[in-house]
Amino acid sequence: MPNNKVKSLGHLLKPKKKANQKSDGSAQPSVSSSHPLSRKQNQLRRATLRQDRLHTVRHDTDARRSGLVDKILWFKFACPLVAKEAEDFERLRAIGRESNSTQPSGAEMEMDREEADSEKKERTKNTSSVDNVTESQTTFSKADFHELVDSYLRRNDDEIAEHEAKSSGLHRTGSKSKRLDAIEAMRKREFSEYEGIGGLEVPDLLDAKNRSILARWNGDFNSIGRIKMTRLRSA
Repeated sequence: MPNNKVKSLGHLLKPKKKANQKSDGSAQPSVSSSHPLSRKQNQLRRATLRQDRLHTVRHDTDARRSGLVDKILWFKFACPLVAKEAEDFERLRAIGRESNSTQPSGAEMEMDREEADSEKKERTKNTSSVDNVTESQTTFSKADFHELVDSYLRRNDDEIAEHEAKSSGLHRTGSKSKRLDAIEAMRKREFSEYEGIGGLEVPDLLDAKNRSILARWNGDFNSIGRIKMTRLRSA
């Protein structure tokens, strides 16, 4: 029974080690020059289509991964509580690296720790109102969360307005760029998710432990599973 399994494109294009010989010693015609409906030509076509599909799947997967990483990084630096904790974490890491390279005395290391603790205590003295998200804020309410998501949904509004102003000045119509088309489509989709039943998927910023994990996350997709996500729906 013939084996019709689709082989890889590279395998099919690989030349044979020995060519078939005629009785007079001349080489037989290669399969690649055979009839376009031959079995090997069909295998080549199937292998090429398979390779194109795999390339498309990989491209789409990479785009989704990149979009998710960009979204989470936006919330990491836009949420004051997370951004401040991330800044503190990086400062302590820098102190640790400097300490390891210069090998300071125990007294100097103790002074560094006391200074870091003092800064942390100073920041937590004042608890601001949760009506507005500010840098001195030590709590994060659901209202703050919705306000932050609204800012996220409108993050590209300035770019859209700038493009529309340029188009208006040049009296152009129907000349949108591919990027602007993509931004507007993404904006429409995100608003639809946020206002729909399912809600928009975002990092859970109401969970203090999750905020700490997010603050220490370096943008690596492989460790993104440690960050708890939630779906927030428009109030």
